[in-house]
Amino acid sequence: MLSSDFFPTPLVIEAGRESQDAVAKYEGGTSLLSSAFVILRFCGLLVTLHFSRLDRRAKARRIRIFIESRGGIWFKIAQIFGVRRDILPAEYCDELDKLQDRASVFSPDESRRIIEEDLHQPLTKLFSKFSAEPVAAASIGQVHQAVLRSTGVRVAVKVQRPGIVAIFHRDLAFVALIAHFLDKVTLTRRMRWSEMFAELERMTNEELDYRIEAGSMIRMRKSLKPHRVYVPKVFLPYCAGRVLVAEWINGVSMADYLRAQHNDPSRLQAWLRANDIEPAKVGRRLFDTMQRQIFEDNQFHADLHPGNIILLRKSRLALIDFGAIGSLDNSVRNRLLLYNQFMTRGDYARAMIVLLRLSAPLPPIDFYGVIKDFVRCQQHVHMVTTSKAFSHGEKMLHPAIREQTQIMARHHIPVSWDFLRLHRSQLSLDVSVRYLDPSFEYEKLMNRYFRSARRREREGADAALVDNIHQLLTNIRERTAEAKEVSTLLDGGMDALTSSWMRSASALEHTMYVLQNALGWILVLIGLLSINQHLPSLLPAFLRAWIAHFLGSLPRLSLISWAALLLLAFFMRRIARRLSAVNFRR
Repeated sequence: MLSSDFFPTPLVIEAGRESQDAVAKYEGGTSLLSSAFVILRFCGLLVTLHFSRLDRRAKARRIRIFIESRGGIWFKIAQIFGVRRDILPAEYCDELDKLQDRASVFSPDESRRIIEEDLHQPLTKLFSKFSAEPVAAASIGQVHQAVLRSTGVRVAVKVQRPGIVAIFHRDLAFVALIAHFLDKVTLTRRMRWSEMFAELERMTNEELDYRIEAGSMIRMRKSLKPHRVYVPKVFLPYCAGRVLVAEWINGVSMADYLRAQHNDPSRLQAWLRANDIEPAKVGRRLFDTMQRQIFEDNQFHADLHPGNIILLRKSRLALIDFGAIGSLDNSVRNRLLLYNQFMTRGDYARAMIVLLRLSAPLPPIDFYGVIKDFVRCQQHVHMVTTSKAFSHGEKMLHPAIREQTQIMARHHIPVSWDFLRLHRSQLSLDVSVRYLDPSFEYEKLMNRYFRSARRREREGADAALVDNIHQLLTNIRERTAEAKEVSTLLDGGMDALTSSWMRSASALEHTMYVLQNALGWILVLIGLLSINQHLPSLLPAFLRAWIAHFLGSLPRLSLISWAALLLLAFFMRRIARRLSAVNFRR
């Protein structure tokens, strides 16, 4: 349980729930006809708005209100399309983003009934206190505050919306029919509707069973502990398919922080001093934990909007609401890591090629025209985000992502849903990080993350060697091969982008970078081989078998010879490391 030493003083007085533009109905039968009727009404609304004189933002607001009034899976569809800035105008995406945490509440009597049905006990035997008024509501459920009768611990009780499973399954069946039909239509094939449906189905099935979220919280509680990020404790005896009970975090949400910064900055500064909070430090920790979740843990919080980030005393933070947890295939994760490495080094052309490979198979495109547009876009973004003359809003990632996706749309390039899922998480996080740390620069923080990741890799090498050596060697081979392929693709036509000298310098820098990494793994391999020949009992049987299988029989060398090889590889890596830090393009 979280120590009370980390509980901050209140920042704002609760003023009740924000008024809604519409009340979600969540009505209708479970037949496909009900979903078809909603689609017809929605199409009618689109036709009416097309011929109306309303401006784009007003039209977007009307569409968002309609979706709010329907609830259910239409919330999820809208949230997915909210990241598609390659096909929707910014005003529509901004309105759809508001659906992340907007939903009507349902009757506390329904909450009581569902809790007692799933946990098979009267509410009064489970909780000594239970707030009838929910403290938060979403498309699938709502949260009440309570106190466990058995321990006196204050908890958050998440209860699923009544009848939502039948409604979601009805709507999913209808959406599946539409997605499969649209994938057959040539003009809309770029959207990859079946992939969108698979993403929607995955999100829905995971969020409709709270036992999955409870398991995710237990795993994330363990993996985020080294990040110094707190995850609430789950009380499994009180959890079921429609009920989740977790520790109540007595902190201040990032949404309240942003509101106070806008409305009463002097009060906010006093609150920060009183609670020993350094906003820039919190922002860096938030950014760092997100990268670690994606690239090291391969399980990340996929919905980090400000309402799910809790600020604590002493610059600590907690995360809540783990209904949406993301993970990536290893090959996709390695390519995204390579993409970020190229972006932080300012090598935008190679970053774009990695992005194109994520979007494969590609239609016939103007390859170098795409790269030129992307490089020009990223150079402009870098100029804006590193200048003190621009405001917070102008430095946000949203305009940059919109430009990137518009470039891809202009060239008819499909966008990978894995890439969009990550960007959704990064965009949600971007708002919080930039307001916590006004000096935030993506490249600097990403470079800082890479340095700390390499340090953690070195420190944990001995402990993780037995379990992870095979996977690490596989990853480095894949990333090195990917980088070589990217270089081959790009170097064939770099004249369209830069001079011959720039091309050679960039290739030399990249070669030194690859050589440095390769020599690091050669050091590990030499160490393994020397241990295998002289102290084989230190290695597990499967690792000895792996060495014999992949490397065959090697001549037996003395310990002095192995030590000499280690020293040679070490000094070569040191030279390559120094050369990779040299800017040959100056």
